[in-house]
Amino acid sequence: MPLLYQTDSRQLPKDLTQITQIVTQLIPDWVSEELSDFEFMSGGFSNDNYSFCRTTAGQQEKYVLRIPSVKQPFVDRSEEIKFYQTVSNPLGAKLIAFDADSGRMITKWLEGLVLGDMSKDQYSDQQLIEYVKSLQSRLPDTDRRYDVSELAQLLSPNNGLHIPAIAAHVELVPCHNDLNPWNVIVSADGWKTLDWEFFGLNDPLFDLVALHQGLELPDTRLWRLAGEFLAQDNEQRLLDNLRRFWSREFAWADYQIRAGNDREGIQQQWALSQEKLANF
Repeated sequence: MPLLYQTDSRQLPKDLTQITQIVTQLIPDWVSEELSDFEFMSGGFSNDNYSFCRTTAGQQEKYVLRIPSVKQPFVDRSEEIKFYQTVSNPLGAKLIAFDADSGRMITKWLEGLVLGDMSKDQYSDQQLIEYVKSLQSRLPDTDRRYDVSELAQLLSPNNGLHIPAIAAHVELVPCHNDLNPWNVIVSADGWKTLDWEFFGLNDPLFDLVALHQGLELPDTRLWRLAGEFLAQDNEQRLLDNLRRFWSREFAWADYQIRAGNDREGIQQQWALSQEKLANF
């Protein structure tokens, strides 16, 4: 969340004192004189993200500061930091600092291309399938379930959404659950994954559906992807995950708008998700 990626009109404030203070509060050993080149990173709807550099002893390193802007149901910062502490081989950006009370976080900058910005001929179906399978196989165990029906009720009470339950025979596995293509960095060291706020147990097909929908690939391509991913055709399971995905997208956008976060991109997601759900 969000599915839609829009250029944000917000800019860095003229006075960077507040942002530099947040950085030095997270890491007291750092001083404001070492920090430079702050840039607002557009595209985030629930978090404000800033890239910046730190220069010490003639060496410069680049980082990203995350500042949550909207409180989100399901997000548990203690669970999020537990995830970062549990993963032995980094799946994405290296964690530098984390404050569980505020959700503010500093990570190392990842060099690479954002998957959502790449043309569709720069990756294959097989790469998408292998990426999702490899990612899920490396995730730590968890008891926390990502239940779209429960989450949608928290986000948008009395929404009237028909959200199918996951069939009893489907094995739930640890999933990212927000695998939109702007959370994927294609780097020289492989495909890296950002934003682990929604980590939890789910139908593994949900991650693949989210990635496909975010990339806006043809529907026929999704049937092929799902068939290879599951090693069998299962039309009902695929349709159920599509409905869960778009129900979540609607409920999230509805929650944001009612909270006063009604930017154009969120309004577009609210309308698009209703259109998609009407087609099922």
